[in-house]
Amino acid sequence: MFCIKGVVRSVKPFLLLVLVLGANYLPLEIISGASGGSYIFSLKWEHTDPYFIDVDSSGNVYVAGRYSNLIKKYNSSGNLLATWGGPGSGEGKFNDPEGIAVDSVHGYVYVTDCDNNRFQKFDLSGTFLRIIGSGGWGDGQFRSPAGIAVDASGNVYVADRENNRIQKFGVKWSLHVCVG
Repeated sequence: MFCIKGVVRSVKPFLLLVLVLGANYLPLEIISGASGGSYIFSLKWEHTDPYFIDVDSSGNVYVAGRYSNLIKKYNSSGNLLATWGGPGSGEGKFNDPEGIAVDSVHGYVYVTDCDNNRFQKFDLSGTFLRIIGSGGWGDGQFRSPAGIAVDASGNVYVADRENNRIQKFGVKWSLHVCVG
């Protein structure tokens, strides 16, 4: 995923997703057009900041709202399927969710929880499963985790912004590498 001048784009095989951020964050508006398995969405989210997106293998779109502290899941037609999260520091709550990654193979959604210095694991419907990490400088600890990604084997990579490193977690949550 990358961001250029207010446009966030995620490109996956057979799926092109474009999330256009309106300057005033007007009510949600989704425009989709199917052509050979490709979809184009334009989302404007009311009173919040759609910050990062990811797409599962079924074409469902997951959007992390940075200031609303909500995760919203839409189907490929733009219909809202689920909403979870909310402000806070408890299980399933967020304080600035800056990154989101979907592991369609294993059926999980991972969300970085920047100001709570952790990331969280959910199933694809938004059911909370676990918190990973805490604030600090040691291995498995974070200071403002931001970006997150999952590889085909289920390893999770987290950009630990203020510690200036990338941490890789194995499927059984062992820390494999710290780069940086």
